[in-house]
Amino acid sequence: MISKTKNNLLKNLPRWVILVIDLNIVAFTYIISNFIINNFTNNFNLVNVYLKLPIVVTVYAILYLLFGTYKGVIRQTGLKDAQNVFIANILSFFVLLTFSVFIRNTMDLTDETVHFYRFSYSILFIHSFVATVAMVFARISYKSTYAYYLGNNKRGKKVIIYGAGDSGAITLNALAADQKSDAQVLCFIDDDPKKSGKKIN
Repeated sequence: MISKTKNNLLKNLPRWVILVIDLNIVAFTYIISNFIINNFTNNFNLVNVYLKLPIVVTVYAILYLLFGTYKGVIRQTGLKDAQNVFIANILSFFVLLTFSVFIRNTMDLTDETVHFYRFSYSILFIHSFVATVAMVFARISYKSTYAYYLGNNKRGKKVIIYGAGDSGAITLNALAADQKSDAQVLCFIDDDPKKSGKKIN
């Protein structure tokens, strides 16, 4: 029963779980980014960071919903998923940056409330970078976990795919996506000697 539940979770991790994990990464990396920057000036205030977190997380959540970064099949994470994460995070950075620039140039910074919600440009940039790296790493780790626990333990028909180009990659992805398939891809064969010894991810 436990083994079956584990396999189901590995195969079909709910999308909302992915979104929650991503937003937790956003929150955690924002705290870390503040610590990295403000620790040099002994100006790190965890309470202030927590008060700004809802704005940061909300902006990132909206962009994740718009770009559907959580909708990808994690066990098949590829360049397209990393690209979506990067675009969503960089746009979130620019939204927060624009918000901060607007406050700096139009509001009275002597007002403590206005000054409080003025985000540091350097913190926003570092946070966007660290969050992107962490999210891509999390997806790759999940993919590796799936491959280790399930992919390598499949006992089924041994398959050799003819063609190591786009069609071969499509066939490989189709077999990996089919949960009912018991095919175990051994290798690819191709008439192009330049592809010899290469791997298809």
